[in-house]
Amino acid sequence: MNSADDIHVIFDFDQTLIDHESTIEIIKSTIADSSKAQDQLKELRLIAPKVLAGTASAWELLSLMKVIPRIRRSHLTHYIEATVNNIEPALRETLHQLQQYGVQVHILSGGYMEWITPIVRALGINPRNVLANRLFWLGSRALCPRPSPLINPSSGKSKITRHWRESGRLKGRTLIVGDATSDYQVYANGWADGFVCADYYVKQPLPELTGQVRRATSPGSVYPHIQALLSSLP
Repeated sequence: MNSADDIHVIFDFDQTLIDHESTIEIIKSTIADSSKAQDQLKELRLIAPKVLAGTASAWELLSLMKVIPRIRRSHLTHYIEATVNNIEPALRETLHQLQQYGVQVHILSGGYMEWITPIVRALGINPRNVLANRLFWLGSRALCPRPSPLINPSSGKSKITRHWRESGRLKGRTLIVGDATSDYQVYANGWADGFVCADYYVKQPLPELTGQVRRATSPGSVYPHIQALLSSLP
């Protein structure tokens, strides 16, 4: 590896550091007592990817907006505690090893800061290195999502990483770790030097990828792939 000050690793959150979609799990806890909970969850699982891709219809956006106000800060507290305790040990160790070496670890996610930040803070990641969506709140009650450049992952993550590069925030070798096309595009668009594809939590891994790419088929293979990519870079 280069000097640790010259190495950055950007992680996705959902389906990469955790084994689920965090927003769906939060909403699941808010509607658990509803007689229509199963139907609502089925609908939301179909809508959520479209919302993140910027392709949701007005009706689909309205369906999501109707559920967001059910979220209370107490739901977040329970979710955060449960999730921190269930992070895969191999991923905990990966983050620990990177930080022990002095690598700058970043989180770039289409999830929400309200629960991602406290979870990754418990893993030793500086909250200043976390960028995700946010909610508007009225007291302890969520109202709706704030506007965010991450809402369209086909350009959002690349746009942000490009800004980080051009502003000097990412000065050296940079890798990105994630499960989605948006993560790969950061690398494909030239804003990261390599990509670790997190295949271990997803049902349908990304199709064949080219370039400085390694596929992690288990959480324990993420760190060796990061090491191998860094060693192969000029």
